[in-house]
Amino acid sequence: MGKNTPEITPRFTAAGKGSRYCSANKRNAGQDQEVADLAANRAPLEAESDKLLAAHFADAVDLATLKRHQDRIRAVLAYVNRRLAEHSEHHTGGRASPTTH
Repeated sequence: MGKNTPEITPRFTAAGKGSRYCSANKRNAGQDQEVADLAANRAPLEAESDKLLAAHFADAVDLATLKRHQDRIRAVLAYVNRRLAEHSEHHTGGRASPTTH
């Protein structure tokens, strides 16, 4: 090799590949954690919605309060479901599922 040209050894190449894989693994781990967090947040929101409805039926919560809280919960659930769908689409590559005719 020339005087100013660095020698690319198998060890250097393997180290470069490892760093790319490591970066991708960290990114995937972050995405996996976000999916887990989103899914974990969905159940308590659904439970809160059910409790509010039960409280309304028990005359403990007036209709205006029920609507306000249900609208808030619906908005957050829509966001959670949208983000989960985006992760699912990204994971599947945006491919549509095959259909049978």
